[in-house]
Amino acid sequence: MTAWLSSAADLLTLRDSQQLIDHYVQFLTEQLALQALHLIVPDNDGRTLVCLTHAQNLSWAVDDFDHPFSHLIQKQQMRLIRSTELPYWSDNQSFTQLLEKRKRHSGILLSPCNRDGHSVQTIVALVADDERLELLLNDCQWREYTTIFIQQWDMLSELSQRNSQQYLLKQSIHRMQSEQRAQHLTHQLKEQLIGDSPAMVKLRKQTIRAAQSSLTVLVQGETGTGKELVARALHQYSERRSQKFVTVNCAAIPEQLLESELFGHEKGAFSGALKAKSGIIAEAHQGTLFLDEIGDMPLPLQAKLLRVLETHQFRALGATQSQHSDFRLVAATHVNLLDKVKAGEFRQDLYYRLCQYPLHLPALRERGDDLQALTYYFVQQFNQAHQLNVRSVHFQFFDKLASYPFPGNVRELRHLVEFGCTQVDDSNELTLGCFGDRLSELNQWMQPYIDDEPIDEGSDDSYAQVHDLKQAMRQFEASIIRTRLEEYRGDRAKAAQSLGLPKRTLAHKCQKLEIES
Repeated sequence: MTAWLSSAADLLTLRDSQQLIDHYVQFLTEQLALQALHLIVPDNDGRTLVCLTHAQNLSWAVDDFDHPFSHLIQKQQMRLIRSTELPYWSDNQSFTQLLEKRKRHSGILLSPCNRDGHSVQTIVALVADDERLELLLNDCQWREYTTIFIQQWDMLSELSQRNSQQYLLKQSIHRMQSEQRAQHLTHQLKEQLIGDSPAMVKLRKQTIRAAQSSLTVLVQGETGTGKELVARALHQYSERRSQKFVTVNCAAIPEQLLESELFGHEKGAFSGALKAKSGIIAEAHQGTLFLDEIGDMPLPLQAKLLRVLETHQFRALGATQSQHSDFRLVAATHVNLLDKVKAGEFRQDLYYRLCQYPLHLPALRERGDDLQALTYYFVQQFNQAHQLNVRSVHFQFFDKLASYPFPGNVRELRHLVEFGCTQVDDSNELTLGCFGDRLSELNQWMQPYIDDEPIDEGSDDSYAQVHDLKQAMRQFEASIIRTRLEEYRGDRAKAAQSLGLPKRTLAHKCQKLEIES
């Protein structure tokens, strides 16, 4: 009796389900002199019974009556199957495997146990000689012990389920918080990456996701699309934002000096190295290193950069000891690196190492819907920088540029807007007239703004006679202005409005071109 009480007390101290099962099986096997003891439980959906104590993971369908377990569950009472009755169940292979180690004249005693939260009962299967099982059929001690075991098992299962639910709840809350934070950061980034076109919305989301990872980012896009702006955003919204953002343009530094710029050098490492200098890789320790125009990096230097990315170890020129630098790399290029790889001008292994998180920046012609938002943003920036008050932009400006492809992308638009802002008159409105001759340079890409019939360039041989383009342009401009002044009977205000010019600009042109009203 003492052994039973002691073991039952031990059961109550266990907090791991597998340890509980092992203790129960071992104690009953030894105490009852069993050949084997098996626990057969329903799976999660209650349609299959599985054996927890057999090495081969045996299982039986609950609704299959070719094995005795289904009959036991249906009748809900203990059943003794003697050795002479076992051949009746020999067609069920899994049941036969369960008893493969039984001795001669041995049977099996099956006892159903009710567990909380389970519609299908757990079965305890005792394997011993027939006489032993006859005695155990009416023995209360092992059944009371089993009841304690089942109750403790239920408690541990409930605790495990509760902990699992709490873990899933925490994960769900964490995921929601992460999504909300990402949405908040994406909204903040809208102040730097301007525009609501689908391409820009996607870019902002990808930028925030990339920033919150530790992956190397390759920013690809045409000249003027804002690659450095994205690189700075990747640093600003990363865990390294309190550390340095170090940048170098690989195309702007001569090949013979780029290695020294990256890795640094010791005094006397080469001619002109009068003192030791730390490189930008060392400077970027714990921060972000931005390598712009990495497509122009020489091949020998690419191999050294790859090794640094793999090991975070580097050696300054002329040094004998390696240094360590923990930095996050952001690289950018306006060329198609994959084409350079195919041409043998860029290392394939470095390309794939850089391309852990690729970001593609759309050209301005691919996000025409953002033209207006960008223009007003640049006007606002110009106002702040020069203490001016350009309040609006005339709609004709957007109509004029709607079909222009902007080969220089956002940078070209910015410079154009800044130029126009310097020409704004007292109306404080940015109009076509503010751009003067700048817009004439765009005519090769778009329809002339003038509402007259288009000129057939191939119909007039007089173009072949032009030998002074500036003089020809002056004559052409003067001819247009004279025609408009005649049309409006010398009213400069109406003529200027029809040409999209401020009145003061038209007056200046009349004076310059010696035109009288």
